[in-house]
Amino acid sequence: MLSEAELAVVAIGEGRWPTAAEHAGAAVRAVETHHMEGYGTTGLALAAAARVALHRGEAAAAERLLARGMRARVQCTYVLPFLALRTRLQLAHAFTTLGDRTTAMHLLREMDEIQRRRPRVGLLADEIAAFRERLEGVATAPGAPPLTPAELRLLPYLQTHLTMAEIGRRLYVSRNTVSSQVASIYRKLGAGSRSGAVERAVALGLLGG
Repeated sequence: MLSEAELAVVAIGEGRWPTAAEHAGAAVRAVETHHMEGYGTTGLALAAAARVALHRGEAAAAERLLARGMRARVQCTYVLPFLALRTRLQLAHAFTTLGDRTTAMHLLREMDEIQRRRPRVGLLADEIAAFRERLEGVATAPGAPPLTPAELRLLPYLQTHLTMAEIGRRLYVSRNTVSSQVASIYRKLGAGSRSGAVERAVALGLLGG
């Protein structure tokens, strides 16, 4: 299960989303088949699966996976520093994509505490530092768009091929509401198209690449 989760994380980092989905799916199936729910070692698999779900525009599924991952991460402590940090980093990436900066910052503070106890974590420390810089940049960089929570929730769906009506059904809002929010996102990001909005959001750190 852990090896599949690690392979999923590597694939996500390289932008190989179909491969990431395959490995994350296998990892989550192993969690469920072997009744491992709540074990600290399952958090990474759930976080990776949540990131895949967000990339597909499946925000509701991602939120369910994140809730499970957050429960599991409590049992994953500094005793296993690399796993504890990688789990929290992947969870933080997912929450950032959802527009939940508060939870991402909370996870960063947990990572700081783990690193205080176990400072020798190699290149993982650089990954965490890069994520921190990106997260802080979302809030402080000049020109960062003031997207509303509703717009941030919708934003990941722009990476998919779903229609406005299909996005509305996923978010339980009308097509007109989606169209209005998309128009607002375009305006705030200075984009004239769906792909342009995604590119701008990735550049600002609002979406994963």
